[in-house]
Amino acid sequence: MTLNKKRKERSFFAMGFKSKRSKKEGFSILELGIVFVVIGVVVIAAFTGYNKLYLPSVADGAYKKISSVISGADRSKNLNGGVYPTAATSAITVTLLPNLANSLGGAGGVKDLAGWTYNCSTGSGQTVTIVPPAYDNPVVAGIVASLVNSNNDAWTATVSGATLLSVTLTKANATCQ
Repeated sequence: MTLNKKRKERSFFAMGFKSKRSKKEGFSILELGIVFVVIGVVVIAAFTGYNKLYLPSVADGAYKKISSVISGADRSKNLNGGVYPTAATSAITVTLLPNLANSLGGAGGVKDLAGWTYNCSTGSGQTVTIVPPAYDNPVVAGIVASLVNSNNDAWTATVSGATLLSVTLTKANATCQ
């Protein structure tokens, strides 16, 4: 073999192992498109999971607390001779509403009710109003109101507000003293 023939063989052999990738720089549009589609699918799946799994569990926890407050208000009525305690709109505390606060677990239970308010004027045919702290998510507020309305015949929940959504619990035709 001559020297030129060896050079040709070597260069031909070496060319076979060269990557075509080394001639290009960066990624093709197809590769970038596939990456963006995969990222989009992951983001959509995460958002859907958040709305379908996390928010209902938050609402369920809030409803359980509301349900215990409603039960406490009804127990307080029974301890108060069949009438709800009278109070202008005020915080639920042991001092202002002792029977209600004690029905909810006394001073320790009241700590969990920071931001809640209670209102019932003296007389018959009154409306008892209990307002928990506002919710910042409309899905949670809507689920909570729906759970209250479907599981408590005597109590009604309404949602109001623009940014922070307030769920107001009311019981009509109550006697307060």
